[in-house]
Amino acid sequence: RAQIAEQGPRIVEQMLSYNYKTIDAQSAQIESLLTGSFKSEFSKAMDSEIKPLAVKNQTVVQAKASDVGVMSSTPTTVKVLVFVNQAKVGADSQTPAVDQNRVIATMSKVGERWLISKVDAF
Repeated sequence: RAQIAEQGPRIVEQMLSYNYKTIDAQSAQIESLLTGSFKSEFSKAMDSEIKPLAVKNQTVVQAKASDVGVMSSTPTTVKVLVFVNQAKVGADSQTPAVDQNRVIATMSKVGERWLISKVDAF
Protein backbone atom coordinates (compact mmCIF):
# COMPACT_ATOMS: atom_id res chain seq x y z
CA ARG A 1 0.00 0.00 0.00
CA ALA A 2 2.76 2.44 0.88
CA GLN A 3 4.50 1.80 -2.45
CA ILE A 4 1.27 2.51 -4.35
CA ALA A 5 0.55 5.62 -2.29
CA GLU A 6 3.94 6.88 -3.46
CA GLN A 7 3.86 5.68 -7.09
CA GLY A 8 0.19 6.38 -7.86
CA PRO A 9 0.33 10.16 -7.58
CA ARG A 10 3.53 10.38 -9.65
CA ILE A 11 1.97 8.34 -12.46
CA VAL A 12 -1.23 10.43 -12.34
CA GLU A 13 0.87 13.61 -12.51
CA GLN A 14 2.67 12.30 -15.60
CA MET A 15 -0.59 11.19 -17.19
CA LEU A 16 -2.28 14.57 -16.67
CA SER A 17 0.71 16.73 -17.69
CA TYR A 18 1.75 17.54 -21.23
CA ASN A 19 3.62 20.03 -23.36
CA TYR A 20 2.51 20.57 -26.95
CA LYS A 21 6.18 20.58 -28.07
CA THR A 22 6.97 17.13 -26.63
CA ILE A 23 3.54 15.51 -26.51
CA ASP A 24 4.46 12.49 -28.68
CA ALA A 25 7.38 11.47 -26.46
CA GLN A 26 5.34 12.12 -23.32
CA SER A 27 2.46 10.03 -24.62
CA ALA A 28 4.74 7.07 -25.32
CA GLN A 29 6.28 7.35 -21.86
CA ILE A 30 2.86 7.51 -20.20
CA GLU A 31 1.58 4.49 -22.15
CA SER A 32 4.37 2.43 -20.59
CA LEU A 33 2.75 3.10 -17.19
CA LEU A 34 -0.73 1.91 -18.27
CA THR A 35 -2.25 -1.51 -18.85
CA GLY A 36 -5.36 -3.25 -20.14
CA SER A 37 -8.13 -1.51 -22.04
CA PHE A 38 -7.31 1.77 -20.31
CA LYS A 39 -4.01 1.91 -22.20
CA SER A 40 -5.79 1.86 -25.56
CA GLU A 41 -8.47 4.31 -24.33
CA PHE A 42 -5.76 6.73 -23.26
CA SER A 43 -3.92 6.41 -26.60
CA LYS A 44 -7.10 7.01 -28.57
CA ALA A 45 -8.05 10.09 -26.51
CA MET A 46 -4.52 11.47 -26.72
CA ASP A 47 -4.31 11.07 -30.51
CA SER A 48 -7.82 12.20 -31.42
CA GLU A 49 -8.63 14.86 -28.81
CA ILE A 50 -5.83 16.03 -26.53
CA LYS A 51 -2.89 16.28 -28.94
CA PRO A 52 -4.67 18.20 -31.73
CA LEU A 53 -6.00 20.80 -29.27
CA ALA A 54 -2.71 21.04 -27.39
CA VAL A 55 -0.76 21.70 -30.60
CA LYS A 56 -3.36 24.12 -31.97
CA ASN A 57 -3.47 26.15 -28.74
CA GLN A 58 0.21 25.67 -27.80
CA THR A 59 -0.90 24.26 -24.47
CA VAL A 60 1.33 23.28 -21.58
CA VAL A 61 -0.30 21.54 -18.61
CA GLN A 62 1.54 20.74 -15.39
CA ALA A 63 -0.23 18.46 -12.92
CA LYS A 64 0.76 18.28 -9.27
CA ALA A 65 -0.74 15.83 -6.78
CA SER A 66 -1.42 17.39 -3.41
CA ASP A 67 -2.71 14.35 -1.53
CA VAL A 68 -3.49 10.66 -1.98
CA GLY A 69 -5.46 8.06 -0.09
CA VAL A 70 -5.72 4.32 -0.56
CA MET A 71 -9.41 3.43 -0.92
CA SER A 72 -9.08 -0.35 -1.21
CA SER A 73 -6.48 -2.97 -1.90
CA THR A 74 -5.93 -6.63 -2.72
CA PRO A 75 -2.60 -8.31 -3.45
CA THR A 76 -2.99 -7.47 -7.17
CA THR A 77 -5.19 -4.34 -7.28
CA VAL A 78 -5.13 -1.04 -5.41
CA LYS A 79 -7.58 1.82 -5.81
CA VAL A 80 -6.32 5.29 -4.84
CA LEU A 81 -7.96 8.70 -4.65
CA VAL A 82 -5.57 11.40 -5.86
CA PHE A 83 -6.14 15.13 -5.35
CA VAL A 84 -4.39 16.83 -8.26
CA ASN A 85 -4.15 20.40 -9.52
CA GLN A 86 -3.50 21.11 -13.19
CA ALA A 87 -1.94 24.45 -14.16
CA LYS A 88 -2.53 25.26 -17.84
CA VAL A 89 -1.00 27.94 -20.06
CA GLY A 90 -1.29 28.39 -23.80
CA ALA A 91 -1.15 30.82 -26.68
CA ASP A 92 -4.38 32.41 -25.44
CA SER A 93 -3.28 32.80 -21.81
CA GLN A 94 0.16 33.09 -20.26
CA THR A 95 -1.32 33.29 -16.76
CA PRO A 96 -1.79 29.74 -15.47
CA ALA A 97 -5.38 28.61 -15.07
CA VAL A 98 -5.56 26.01 -12.29
CA ASP A 99 -8.10 23.20 -12.29
CA GLN A 100 -8.56 21.21 -9.09
CA ASN A 101 -9.30 17.59 -9.90
CA ARG A 102 -9.98 14.42 -7.99
CA VAL A 103 -9.05 11.17 -9.68
CA ILE A 104 -9.73 7.59 -8.65
CA ALA A 105 -6.96 5.45 -10.14
CA THR A 106 -7.03 1.66 -10.12
CA MET A 107 -3.56 0.17 -10.19
CA SER A 108 -2.97 -3.45 -11.16
CA LYS A 109 0.11 -5.53 -10.52
CA VAL A 110 1.61 -6.73 -13.80
CA GLY A 111 4.65 -8.87 -13.11
CA GLU A 112 6.59 -6.86 -10.56
CA ARG A 113 5.21 -3.49 -11.70
CA TRP A 114 2.14 -1.54 -10.65
CA LEU A 115 0.40 0.01 -13.66
CA ILE A 116 -2.76 2.09 -13.98
CA SER A 117 -5.61 0.00 -15.36
CA LYS A 118 -8.49 2.46 -14.86
CA VAL A 119 -9.03 6.13 -14.09
CA ASP A 120 -12.25 7.85 -13.11
CA ALA A 121 -12.74 11.56 -12.55
CA PHE A 122 -14.40 12.24 -9.23
